[in-house]
Amino acid sequence: MKAFASLIFALLPLSAQLVPGRYLVELDTPSVLEAAALAEPTTSAGPTALRGTRNILAGRAASNQRLTIQRQQAQFRRTMEASGVEVLGQMDTVANALSVRMSAAAALRLEGEPGVKRVVAVYQRHALLDRAAQIHRVSQVWQTLGGADKAGAGIKIGIIDTGIDPDHPGTKDTSLTMPEGFPKTRREADKDLINGKIIAARSYDDLYDVAEATSARDRDGHGTGVAMSAAGAPVKANFARMSGMAPKAFLGAYRVFPYVGGGATDDVVMIALEDAIKDGMDVINLSLGSLLSSRDVDSIYQNAAQRASAAGISTSAWVACCRRETWTASIRMRPNAPRRRAS
Repeated sequence: MKAFASLIFALLPLSAQLVPGRYLVELDTPSVLEAAALAEPTTSAGPTALRGTRNILAGRAASNQRLTIQRQQAQFRRTMEASGVEVLGQMDTVANALSVRMSAAAALRLEGEPGVKRVVAVYQRHALLDRAAQIHRVSQVWQTLGGADKAGAGIKIGIIDTGIDPDHPGTKDTSLTMPEGFPKTRREADKDLINGKIIAARSYDDLYDVAEATSARDRDGHGTGVAMSAAGAPVKANFARMSGMAPKAFLGAYRVFPYVGGGATDDVVMIALEDAIKDGMDVINLSLGSLLSSRDVDSIYQNAAQRASAAGISTSAWVACCRRETWTASIRMRPNAPRRRAS
């Protein structure tokens, strides 16, 4: 996988809000990435999965595991829906889990059912970008790549955030050619956002209680700002010339925030992560979090992050906001890297 400088964001914490009646139900069959890791053990040089996430997901072991998970999920879905539980979505790659809406009493009953690994309450996360951390010797990094016009070439960066503005000059690049197998969209309206630089656009409004589902177009500005920081094309402004760290990279926008200034729920963020991996993103960025986030080494969210990293999404694929007091304000996940604690 091509290497390039990665941008780390410093984020301010915000109190997490529990979403009543919304849960993630994780089943006990290993996820596709978990099974792939077991089938291809790591080496001293890192996971053999580093040869490419797409190769892993297209392999026979992954296909067989996905079929096993789909059968298990179909059985659980029938049982849950028969008891009045509403299934909102499901995932099989980063986790074997279903996003559901049900009562607290139903959640307690379900937690003890055979085949259920755990039932996890869902919280809202909020988008916050206080400032980009200083990246030293950027021009030198670009020089090693042959210039800024080659920085990020061929790399696909997925931004899980408030969406993207395709009319922003930094999200356009007529010199880029759409990669094979793209574009990737979730609904018809998302196709209007696609251009030479934006190659994937997905909105998840239908997983929330919104009056009308819309496209992945950014109505907040946060997601576009993050995309610009990471991979924005050069823009001449009034007082300076602006550019992202990897200006020739492609962008994928995954809009998980249904309202301007509102929150995104954990389950929708994980579904978007699943889609970004399946779409073939090399780098996945999440500039979001909350004050009450924890670093539970066995949490469904932490496990999903570790599996994505171990699959070789990038040497620094994850940029996340979490509880500053307990673990970090911004974190880079590397395959086999020791967990880091920041002051």
